[in-house]
Amino acid sequence: MTVDPGQDNSLGKRALEFLNDVPPPKSALRMRYAAETKIFRDQHGGLENIREKLGFSRRKMCQLLLVDPSAWTRWMKDESRVPPHIYRSLEWFLALNQKMLTQPDLAAMMNVRFKVNNQAFDAQKESQLVEQIQSVKRDLKRQQLVSALLTAGLILMMFVLSWMLFR
Repeated sequence: MTVDPGQDNSLGKRALEFLNDVPPPKSALRMRYAAETKIFRDQHGGLENIREKLGFSRRKMCQLLLVDPSAWTRWMKDESRVPPHIYRSLEWFLALNQKMLTQPDLAAMMNVRFKVNNQAFDAQKESQLVEQIQSVKRDLKRQQLVSALLTAGLILMMFVLSWMLFR
């Protein structure tokens, strides 16, 4: 081995360089999550396969998982970087999907609950819109009254001025 006089070849510097290349040790919990994720992926396939099983578009899948679509795109390039909680959520979605398929009563009940929630939301939204419309109508009537009063005032002022000039 030749030693370059301008290069620092000290043992400490080389050890630090080696340590920078070594990833930090994983905790027992983190290793458990990684193992669970690997088992889940082996059973159900990758993210795209799971998405297709659930029947969702990429956009809808991102909305359900509360992630930005760019994260999904990034995960498609390297699925090892998908956080474990995403796989846990997908596991729950798959379980719920299976329940809905095997128990039509549950699916009907969930549909009714969804419709009732939507109707309640629509009724609340409708009442807010009615209030806004009424507020706009009140403002419009006020503006019309002010406009009429200003017009009447101008006419009266022109009448008084013309009376004073031609008297």
